[in-house]
Amino acid sequence: HRLMSTFFPDQLFWQYVTYGPAQGPNFYSGFEQAQETLQQKLRELAPVDGVIGFSQGSNLALHLAGRASIGTGAPLSFVVHLAGTHAETHGYHAFFKEPFSIPSLHVHGRIDKFTKDKGAALAH
Repeated sequence: HRLMSTFFPDQLFWQYVTYGPAQGPNFYSGFEQAQETLQQKLRELAPVDGVIGFSQGSNLALHLAGRASIGTGAPLSFVVHLAGTHAETHGYHAFFKEPFSIPSLHVHGRIDKFTKDKGAALAH
């Protein structure tokens, strides 16, 4: 995180995971700030039909869709996940209790061994 911040000052790098017993298995440093920045941008550019996320960006798109689905975020009509996986980020388990109310498209490569199986969990 510090190395990237040196080259990209004032950028949000939520994708850097901090592991530890206090945070749980998936604590992304700066995740909440990145979420709020994107929610603000979605409101500024409204109406926005949907979001597309690739890899860890798909995890962020998942949370934007989750907030839209439960009515606490900017409204969205769809979400597209490209090589995404299910990321139950610490502190956001409420998003995953019920299926989302918005449709989603999940795209994975045939030989992508990392995301193919993990991405199936995202679709359910």
